[in-house]
Amino acid sequence: MSIDPKIILLVLVLESALTGCKTASSDPPKSSAKSLTAFTLATSPVVTGVIDESALTVSATVPFGTTVSALIPTITHSGDSISPASGTAQNFGTPVVYTVTAADGSTQKYTVTVNVKPDAVWIYNPASNGIPGSWALQSGTAAGFPATLVLAAPCDLSRVTNILYPGQYRSNDYKAHGGFRFANNTNDSVTVTAPYPAQIYRASRYIEAGETQYLFDFINGMGLMYRLDHLLTLSARFQAIANTLPPATASSATTFLPSGQYVTTGETIATGVGFKLTGNTGFDWGVYDLRQKNKASLNAAWLAAHDNEQAPYALFWLNLLSTSDSSLVNSLPPGSTAEGKTSDYYP
Repeated sequence: MSIDPKIILLVLVLESALTGCKTASSDPPKSSAKSLTAFTLATSPVVTGVIDESALTVSATVPFGTTVSALIPTITHSGDSISPASGTAQNFGTPVVYTVTAADGSTQKYTVTVNVKPDAVWIYNPASNGIPGSWALQSGTAAGFPATLVLAAPCDLSRVTNILYPGQYRSNDYKAHGGFRFANNTNDSVTVTAPYPAQIYRASRYIEAGETQYLFDFINGMGLMYRLDHLLTLSARFQAIANTLPPATASSATTFLPSGQYVTTGETIATGVGFKLTGNTGFDWGVYDLRQKNKASLNAAWLAAHDNEQAPYALFWLNLLSTSDSSLVNSLPPGSTAEGKTSDYYP
């Protein structure tokens, strides 16, 4: 039996049409979505970037002191992939370009810029019109002061023979700071190091007992200040800074230093201390909490007698060292026989 050619043609046409429909429905167009939807940095605390979709940029500001050379981002995006990949450390010292690739192969680029917050700036407002002087945060945001502050010892404590207690009258003069004393005539064998990260705030080059002495003040943005005085021989870096100071005179007035100069814990500041002409070997160390005044300043008479930049904010640093270092310095004999182991703002 023969089949009508028209029927065969109709069947072929219908089959072709059905096959075409099946192909179209099983292979839909691929998505062109390719946007960056979230960007965070693994800092402390975690920082969330601000995404500007119209400008195709991401901006993030990290806390002062953050090292940006190897920050790890966590990135959420639409599309198939992103390059560089989320979770991969990047150097954000300069802007980094991220490319998001959609399922259809199209791409979109985002430029990520990371900025570091400027350090907090503290300023002292002298007493005026009967109002006591005070430190105040002039600009920036103070980093969180640790619940338990622990300082590194600024010298080799095994070499120390006596401790000058902070908060005493010595040589008929009030000393808010304390200090370390060593065996006589060992001036050139004492190394002084930074006890905490901080900005080099101000300095002095002056003459006392016929010898040039150096003093440096350091401030950490969280509101911690410390002073190192009676430094005799400086490290190369600190000597270069001292060379910018006014010529030495009998005045120990300090000079403010250009901002942006920092020390890290353990950095060498001096390799000699005290007075070589007399063999008196030692240096002074004062520590201050600029955020608040100490308990001695609650006494109005005491505050009136000691209303300056240091005394009302001075801390008893013997108990701010590690447990073992604190135990050692507290066990050493006092440097002042008359005052002994006393401090008018501790306990």
